[in-house]
Amino acid sequence: MMTSQFLQTIKQRVLTLNKKQQLILGTIILLIIMLAVFFTSRNQNNTVVMQPVDVANPVQVAAQLDISTAKAKDIVKAIEKAAENPPTTSWTVEATDTKAAAETVVKQIETNKAPPMPSADKTVVTPRETKVDVYRIDMDADWEVSIGYGNHDGHSYVPVEIQRNYNKHKAVAAEVHMDMGLKKVQGYEVKHVWRF
Repeated sequence: MMTSQFLQTIKQRVLTLNKKQQLILGTIILLIIMLAVFFTSRNQNNTVVMQPVDVANPVQVAAQLDISTAKAKDIVKAIEKAAENPPTTSWTVEATDTKAAAETVVKQIETNKAPPMPSADKTVVTPRETKVDVYRIDMDADWEVSIGYGNHDGHSYVPVEIQRNYNKHKAVAAEVHMDMGLKKVQGYEVKHVWRF
């Protein structure tokens, strides 16, 4: 019942907009849907097997994980640093060699049969001489851009925001409120963001 009232309210609000405003709102909704589909399809295959020599090469890491070279350089540094510390989780698999063990580990991760591990966007499995290393990688974006629709005291506006994530849990953001014709700035915001 509440859903139908909510949809009816949205329909009434959209019908009060002029054609240009409806076109802008429709474009924003379409853009959001396209971005959601794009990012959902990019994260389909998030576990890859890479050889030790490839894990040290940012170009190979970028190609295998389908990411930018700048992000790959950060990952190579993080893997080098992680290799210096003892693993957070260890388990044993039976296999004829480390390559087969790596494939078994990938299947266990993808079917949620591996021991509990930290959440991650990407996982790199690397066969070594006597063991298999698993690197869980958080692909947190450095920059975010957003656009939407807003209404304040009966005045509609288009918020356009850019955000710089300088830490996993902190960011700085700036937002500009444009009129519906995108010709005049109606307001702005600058804010610090705590992410969790």
